[in-house]
Amino acid sequence: MQQLKQPKIQDFFVEINTIDDDITKYVFKDIENPDWAAIPCDFRFFTSRDFALFIKGYDAPYLLGLAIPPQDTGEWTKAAGKITRDIYANYDNSLTWDYSAIELWIALFFTHRSERWSNNEYLMQDIPNARFDSLCQALRSKLIAGNYFPSIS
Repeated sequence: MQQLKQPKIQDFFVEINTIDDDITKYVFKDIENPDWAAIPCDFRFFTSRDFALFIKGYDAPYLLGLAIPPQDTGEWTKAAGKITRDIYANYDNSLTWDYSAIELWIALFFTHRSERWSNNEYLMQDIPNARFDSLCQALRSKLIAGNYFPSIS
């Protein structure tokens, strides 16, 4: 029987040559050994955009095996959107983030992408948003704890 290859967290990072954002620059100084503790303790949604976009957010659900890649490339974003909606619905009902770091990162990525494409002025302002800030805090905690991937049931 063939064993599936366990992904590495680095498999989910985008490939870029320069990093301008201070948070992302310090975290990924050594791309093979990210320094998750360099994410500020007060990590907030408003300051998380560049970090959020460092993940292959649209590809991640397929890399994790959480969705089957669609035949139509126009459908590529749907899995990330569904994961994001499920995560927020669960949080709204339980006030907990019972997901892995990668899943939370997908939600943060998709929220920032949605913000960009919808020109949602509310999200682009430095206005505290408890749910999104809480997502950032949970993501930071899961990364530091090494809880990168969903558990296999």
